[in-house]
Amino acid sequence: MGKYFGLIFFGIFAAVGVRMFAFNSMPMIVDWVKIQSWQPVQASLIDHSIAYSHNGEGSFNYKVKASYEYHYNNHKYIGKRVGINRGSDNIGSYHKDMRQKLSRVGNKPMTVWVNPNEPSQAIIDRSFRYGVLFFYLFFVVVFGGIGFCGMYFVWKYRNAGNKLVNNDPEKPWTEYAEWLDPIKKDNQRTANFAGLGLALIWNFLIIGSFFAAIKESWFYVIVLLPFIAVGIYLLYKSIEMIRSYRQTGLMPLSLDPFPGSIGGQLGGVIYVDKRFTAPPKNTQIEVQSVRKIHHDDGDSSERNIWYQAENFDWEMGEYGWQLRFYFEIPDDKSISSPPLSSNGIEWKVILKAETESGIKFERCYDDIPVFATGQNASFK
Repeated sequence: MGKYFGLIFFGIFAAVGVRMFAFNSMPMIVDWVKIQSWQPVQASLIDHSIAYSHNGEGSFNYKVKASYEYHYNNHKYIGKRVGINRGSDNIGSYHKDMRQKLSRVGNKPMTVWVNPNEPSQAIIDRSFRYGVLFFYLFFVVVFGGIGFCGMYFVWKYRNAGNKLVNNDPEKPWTEYAEWLDPIKKDNQRTANFAGLGLALIWNFLIIGSFFAAIKESWFYVIVLLPFIAVGIYLLYKSIEMIRSYRQTGLMPLSLDPFPGSIGGQLGGVIYVDKRFTAPPKNTQIEVQSVRKIHHDDGDSSERNIWYQAENFDWEMGEYGWQLRFYFEIPDDKSISSPPLSSNGIEWKVILKAETESGIKFERCYDDIPVFATGQNASFK
């Protein structure tokens, strides 16, 4: 049931993004492209005004209105379209500026743009409003991004945490598919995508705000400077993460013993692809036992209840650089709760190191199965 709720929940976000793209952003762009081929014609302004409407957020939306008369191919037409965007808004001072511009026209002729294929269609101002476009794209990128990414992960992990039918009751780690394989993959690839996505979305929105602010006032540009700095930092860190990943590649952890053992040891071997000529530097391995708590208000928290860390050295093995490690686990510690549980105990292994070029990075291996087997690693 949970996965269907998740698909519906994130589907609503995705639908908002699709709606804003299909009915706002794209029509605005298509309209602007089409209007560039319209023909200039002299027109007489009949009247103009500006309409106000309360938007429910303590401010007003504006819409400049006008009617004008023009002739095309010996036919008289009355036009009422002012700009690319037909609705009201409070983005920038476009509507107020346009009203002032029309007020200065008076009885003088003005230029409007007429569709030669449909002369009844005309427009006064065919300039592109970037602030409005970025407002629409905010919903497209943020809501669409959250929606489609959320749906992807809900579907990807739809069977996660479900008990397997054919399991050994004396070996509880065989109850879940996530624990059947002694080889654990780190979560860095997902973290790279998430970090880069956040950086791109942040900078995309800031760039749009920057161009809109330039047209309004340099004061708004100054206000945006800290946000621009944050965007640059996010992009720098995401690129650094990707660079470290490209230098080390996949770093699978082969658990030994399997599973990790209360009253015994938690250890294994971490591998780096053999095409890398130098191993990571200053490598530290951390083992954590974390209590995860899901609160009644919907929030979640974690509390570290046991922790050990130690430095280890890499050695060249048959398949490339490898790091062997193990930790003694006291027999009074708690066993692992089911994978992806929102309440209970989760064991983690975290690697912290530097690449040969000096880039610091981490690899995290979540949901390590740890049970009271009393087993030790096969190596010393």
